[in-house]
Amino acid sequence: MAPAISWPRVLVRRPPEPARSSPCDVPSVSYRESQDGRLPCGFMSADIHLTQHRLMVVDNDHDLVDALCEWIGLSSDWTAVPAYGPAEAIAQATSTPPDAILLDMEMQDADGFETAERLERASGAKHSAILALTGNADLRDAALLDPRFTASMLKPADPCRLLVLLSSLLPAR
Repeated sequence: MAPAISWPRVLVRRPPEPARSSPCDVPSVSYRESQDGRLPCGFMSADIHLTQHRLMVVDNDHDLVDALCEWIGLSSDWTAVPAYGPAEAIAQATSTPPDAILLDMEMQDADGFETAERLERASGAKHSAILALTGNADLRDAALLDPRFTASMLKPADPCRLLVLLSSLLPAR
């Protein structure tokens, strides 16, 4: 059995992969449980089906980006990649398109709407789901009406809801 990683009341266990009957039988559930078998947000580990996908977290607040990337990396099978501003996000999305982008709506260099437009024009990011993250309820509502955004969340974002939202972006298996 792989070593367990302890993180605030979450035990991450990765059991050995079961034998596959065909190359298409890829396991989609990772086991992330507390002592009672539940995630900290109350969901059972089998409720969240995540496979290896790439999420780019874009914000000019380095601490927030680092914390979200670490939490997502420990709590899911998503690979969270930091981008500390719009310019870095556009460069990364062009070179290695992510499956989803968590985008802060209020950054110093450009707002979320302008950044989303620039990301949409970037050749690699045309098919990435863009999730708006903001501390402003009016901006959250405006993002929900904008067709470039798949979803919108208010800060402080509940990380468990973020994981559920990310899992809803994936096709059903």
